[in-house]
Amino acid sequence: GKEVYAAVHVTPETLVSGGGDGSLRVHDIRGGEGPTLRGHAAAIMCLDCEKHGYRVVSGGYDHRACVWDTRNTSLPVATYSNHDNAVFAVAFSDTLLFTGSSDNTICMLNFDDLSSAAAAATAASAAAAAAA
Repeated sequence: GKEVYAAVHVTPETLVSGGGDGSLRVHDIRGGEGPTLRGHAAAIMCLDCEKHGYRVVSGGYDHRACVWDTRNTSLPVATYSNHDNAVFAVAFSDTLLFTGSSDNTICMLNFDDLSSAAAAATAASAAAAAAA
């Protein structure tokens, strides 16, 4: 099996784990493994989830935090990459997201702002791919 470095219980039926290969795995605790989510370039070191919902945030050795909707597994909902070192702590608090890194910083983000930035980046990537 794959190394597991973090796990979080998202809903009564769903557990999400992350580990050394940089991917998240969605598990149905009644039996069976669900989809694999890919968005990190290095190991996932920490996870957290919303109190009431399906969003999960992962922090990785690639200096990034990714926000996921476990019901839509194609891409992260948003990606934050403002740390200079690995992200070892993540936490949701209502509409805020906190990240902590071994670069000795803690960042506080408004999730609504992060979602808008991610949507703009996704649109820019799609436009660049279409032009290529």
